[in-house]
Amino acid sequence: MISLKGKRAIVCGGSKGIGEACAKKLNELGAEVLILSRSQGSIEGNDIKGLRVNFSDAKSIKNG
Repeated sequence: MISLKGKRAIVCGGSKGIGEACAKKLNELGAEVLILSRSQGSIEGNDIKGLRVNFSDAKSIKNG
């Protein structure tokens, strides 16, 4: 199995579904994960952080 210890990953749309599964797996492999999504994620933890961003709204991106 590969190790992502010391690496950082950004997952767009990571608050549910496939994005959530990817964020969890990346974290499981040792990466610090930043989730960008329109809704607040429920999987935040020590090495998983969430940021609300709506990519269809320029103001949201600028404020994010």
